[in-house]
Amino acid sequence: MSRDRLDGSDKKHLVVEVLLLPGRILLWIGYMFPGKGYGKVRQTARHARSPIMTIAYSAMFWVFIIYYVVNGGI
Repeated sequence: MSRDRLDGSDKKHLVVEVLLLPGRILLWIGYMFPGKGYGKVRQTARHARSPIMTIAYSAMFWVFIIYYVVNGGI
């Protein structure tokens, strides 16, 4: 049976989904284009299937965006 989400998580409230979306996108891109070598393929697959990595990547994305906006980048 196939899954709609690589990390295997269930759908949550809309706000949580929006907050986690950047992490899911970044991990999906890494999963689709892993680089060369078996180790790199395994690493990106493990990251893409981990809900913790989804949260970590999303948090890093939002911290970067907030830092950029606060420091006059936009």
